[in-house]
Amino acid sequence: MMAHSQPLNYWQSRFWRRSAWPIFAGLALISLILVLYLGSHSRIKGDDFCHLSSGLEYGPWGNLLYWRNSFNGSYSYYFLHGLTAPLDTLAPLAFVAINIVAWLFGLAWLIVAGRRFLGGESLPLAPVTLVAAALLWFTIYGLVTQHSIYFYSAATRHTLPIAALLIALAACCEFLARLHSTRGFALGCLIFALFAFVNAGMAEVFAVLQLALFTALLAAAYMMIPQAVQRKCYAIIISGWAANCLALITMLSAPGVARRLASFKSWTSMPQRSYADMLHQSLEHIQSLFIDAELNAGFFGMFFFGVFMTLAFRSPHLAPPLPSRRSFQLAALPLWLGFLGQLLLALVLWSGLSANPLAQDRLSPVVAVAVGVNALLLLNLGASIVARRELNAYLLDKPSHWAAMPILTLGMIVLLFGLAQLDSIAPQAATIILVNKSLLIFILLWQFNINRSGTRKAKTIAPAVWGFLVMCMSAAVVVGVGEVIRGRVYLYTLSFLPFASAFTGFLWGLALASAIHQIHAATPATRATRLLMSGSAGVAIAIWVASLAGYAGNIPQFEQYSQAWDERHELILARRDSGVFLSKVPELTVMPDILDYSRELDYWQASCASDDITAFLEERYRA
Repeated sequence: MMAHSQPLNYWQSRFWRRSAWPIFAGLALISLILVLYLGSHSRIKGDDFCHLSSGLEYGPWGNLLYWRNSFNGSYSYYFLHGLTAPLDTLAPLAFVAINIVAWLFGLAWLIVAGRRFLGGESLPLAPVTLVAAALLWFTIYGLVTQHSIYFYSAATRHTLPIAALLIALAACCEFLARLHSTRGFALGCLIFALFAFVNAGMAEVFAVLQLALFTALLAAAYMMIPQAVQRKCYAIIISGWAANCLALITMLSAPGVARRLASFKSWTSMPQRSYADMLHQSLEHIQSLFIDAELNAGFFGMFFFGVFMTLAFRSPHLAPPLPSRRSFQLAALPLWLGFLGQLLLALVLWSGLSANPLAQDRLSPVVAVAVGVNALLLLNLGASIVARRELNAYLLDKPSHWAAMPILTLGMIVLLFGLAQLDSIAPQAATIILVNKSLLIFILLWQFNINRSGTRKAKTIAPAVWGFLVMCMSAAVVVGVGEVIRGRVYLYTLSFLPFASAFTGFLWGLALASAIHQIHAATPATRATRLLMSGSAGVAIAIWVASLAGYAGNIPQFEQYSQAWDERHELILARRDSGVFLSKVPELTVMPDILDYSRELDYWQASCASDDITAFLEERYRA
């Protein structure tokens, strides 16, 4: 009797302190240690030799000018390599730590400053740090290739600017409301524009991504920012947008870009692809990203983590209750949306998605799974539409039973996620299954926000809409740029995409849990809310543990790789010091699978673009 009389927020606090916090804190600590430990075994490879060697020879400005005039216009990238060249073989190890610390700091600061900027109350440091660590881990786990963490050239080009951008956005949230004078605000816009110009100069692809993000930030300012500071937000975002465009012009107009294109004579003889072919290939690449197991693990891990964290740190006094204690009621529009969506998917499934092209009127087992899921959802949604009045009458009689809807729907979403991870699921079937999970989450968000009232309703769902916009724009940019430049997705340019996916999952979970909390404030369902909290925490923990277990399997390969690399490096230096000429550098036979995207292992590369650099490398590593 005593336990049931305690308010919900008491149980939330107790569950957090006694159960969830120790587990999540342990997982976060293990994740960071694992990434840093693997980072201690990363070594320079491929382009690293060229960039570090030219940086040592020419210095920061000389390195920038050399590469800009001969090969590439990414000015910030080569200037940074000139600055860090004295690190030599320690550069990859140092930048793993720098990226992790900067990214963690930027995320935590952005959460604190952004919440304060939007008018929310401050959160304790522990949950904020935990959210930042979870986002960091699921982003790293979701990378298509780990080059962006453990390969020095890719880490500085594609990961460091993300961390820098997070810190800059946090600083804007922290100081924007304090800039009251026109001169001070103009100076702030100038500083942000300068940052945007420098940060975009790390890579052309990242510059396009940053431009897309600034565009999405304009939409976020309209949807979520208080009107008192909206104009300031527009001005500072537009200043960054303009500087970003200038950065793209600066990079593309570099003399080295024209020289590089002119040297690729084979490009002129390549057949030009039609726009229809490019569109078809782009859709295939987007589908491959959509069903990527690691990307989905990041999205779902952060989605359920967001549901749990929001319910755990929401108490009745933080949000005003609804004006009337009305019961939760099923709205027709979301149900019809789900039903029509399933009908469209049924047409796709029954039009011949069999894995066997010779099969007529038969389904392969993998397609049968998708058909079964589709039929089950059609049946449930159709029954809910037909019996909606009876269900609403039942909810009026027993208002606390509204929580059955999110519990059952989230259970179905977990089932769909599990099915999509099976190795036997064909890509087409996995796509249908994962479209269903996105549709179900959207229906749930819509259904619960329809049942809310007040001015806060739109602002609660706005972050979910904005996160979805960012994820779609980043995927379109990565795939589109990859198609235009290379005819395929250039894998290690995808650093921004797993971050957008995990961050969107967290925002969707936050929006859903906030709406659930509002319904609970009007019509309590304490036991069900406990089940939602503990169940969401359990799913997030299970996904986190599984991702850690899979990632830890790379430890032996990294240890063997670093040992083989160090032995070869010592051999080369010993031969050089003894005056023995090496006609050929021994090739490494060990490479971790997650780094085996390009086996550029020699100490000097044909891609070094200059005989001077090759000679410099020979002088350094040979007798």
